Amino acid sequence: MGGDLWEAIGAIGEAFSAIGLFFVLVQVRHARAEVQRSISENRASAATQLMLNRITNESVRRMYSKGNAALQGRLDVPRQAMVDKAGLSGEEADMAFFDQLAWWQHVCQIVRFRHDLSPAEMLEADTGIRGIYSLPRLWYETTKPTLNPDAVRYVDDVLARSDRGATH
Repeated sequence: MGGDLWEAIGAIGEAFSAIGLFFVLVQVRHARAEVQRSISENRASAATQLMLNRITNESVRRMYSKGNAALQGRLDVPRQAMVDKAGLSGEEADMAFFDQLAWWQHVCQIVRFRHDLSPAEMLEADTGIRGIYSLPRLWYETTKPTLNPDAVRYVDDVLARSDRGATH
């Protein structure tokens, strides 16, 4: 009978080990997702800071405008559209371009983690997206081919719903 008792204790131990392993695997998966989220947020934050520096630092703005003009001889499509259609100077077009690119980093984070946001947060985010008119819309339409396709699909869907008069 003593052998049966030890076999039963062993079986119980194996069952608890299996349960423990299951919880460890779930925790590892959750930790991996959190690490990916943290990396994504840090990348977006760093990119935004770099772009804001290009907007707010006059010396950096002048340097980029001068260098781009000398090396390219012309502006890229989004900036040229801002000059031609919105009447901005080349330097102003650079500022608008990087301002909108910083905003786009924010949008990409919202789109990537939208399933973690509350309905109220998503309503607020979608309202901000629907607010891209005039110069921001010109930037978006001319830059769209180079942007994150998942975020573009989401933004296009929000804008299409807005154009039809829907709010959510």
